[in-house]
Amino acid sequence: MKERRGIIEMDLAKYGPKPGPGQASAVSLDEARAYCRRLAGSHYENFSVLSPLVPERCRADFAAVYAFCRWADDLADESGSRDRALELLAWWRGELEALGAGEARHPVFVALRESFARCGLEAAPFGDLISAFELDQTKARYATWDEVLGYCRLSANPVGRIVLRVLGERCVLGDKSSVKRSVLGCDVRLGAGAKVINSVLMDGVVLGDGCHVQSAVVCRGAVVQERSTLKECEVGPGFLVAQGSDHRGETLARS
Repeated sequence: MKERRGIIEMDLAKYGPKPGPGQASAVSLDEARAYCRRLAGSHYENFSVLSPLVPERCRADFAAVYAFCRWADDLADESGSRDRALELLAWWRGELEALGAGEARHPVFVALRESFARCGLEAAPFGDLISAFELDQTKARYATWDEVLGYCRLSANPVGRIVLRVLGERCVLGDKSSVKRSVLGCDVRLGAGAKVINSVLMDGVVLGDGCHVQSAVVCRGAVVQERSTLKECEVGPGFLVAQGSDHRGETLARS
């Protein structure tokens, strides 16, 4: 098992917000990508970040995305205090904004600059992830499903959107598919007549005509087509009911 050594211990003095004796100079794209690959391969995780399942064409982009998340996570968790964590996360958000302005400085953002251009990535989901880490500093308990789903929109949804954009693919399930006990993320499309039971439909999920959804959490950004049936579901605020749909026993979540 790899020893877990965080960003704070290893690299903050070199690449952080305040110059120090070991402050690094600007890095090339090749150096930035090599740094992200080392981080993805050396940091302890309970899963393989760059497993053989990741297409070779996407590996540099996956490493850059992971490095962004790893830095943000360690800045949030290993800074020693809430105030210091929020200070460093604000600096990390500033680096993201600098990337948007064409001024990538940090090796992670130098690598991401190429991934943004190649994959059509946008800054918004990365900013949402930073917001989730900031929220972790101030909120420890969630009293309602609405609050949990709100947190998921900042933490889980952005990862799905980023990964799908990097892969350049959308998950499509055919007509009359059956899905049970699953979390369906953004850009998942189910064909006509699909059955979804005991699952969560996140923002961006699209269900075809005549689908049956039972005992599920349906976020407000999910799209359920006409002649569908929702039974005993938790429906998010702002969810639009399609013409001809049948709804029985739903709990309409408050906005």
